[in-house]
Amino acid sequence: MRKLRFILAVMFLFAMPVNLVAAENDAAVRGSFTNEDGTRPYEFFIPVKINKKAPLVVMLHGCTQNAQDFAAGTEMNQLAKKHGFFVLYPEQSADYNANKCWNWFEEISMLSAINSIYLVYSAFLNSFGNEKKA
Repeated sequence: MRKLRFILAVMFLFAMPVNLVAAENDAAVRGSFTNEDGTRPYEFFIPVKINKKAPLVVMLHGCTQNAQDFAAGTEMNQLAKKHGFFVLYPEQSADYNANKCWNWFEEISMLSAINSIYLVYSAFLNSFGNEKKA
């Protein structure tokens, strides 16, 4: 039951549509977000062509990977370009797991990660979401 709640929480948080300004080139924005749970680096992919109600897809990499490795291996950015959606690649730090694995087996750790990922998403929207769509 806890796993089901976890999955539903993730689906709810990231099913919200995103409206940003259309750009001339695809963009992969690197950054980090710090709160009481620590610092989480991330990469945010924004395609040139954005659907009106583009979803945000959150991709959690595997152990020993980072955002760039995962984006290249999955080719998710190419899919995002084709269908006009956003991709957020949060990174797990070796500070939280020596192999940079997401601690999915620890409920409190995953809830903290979900909170941090959501706050990264919110901060990004606050920075870029107030501009008019082109």
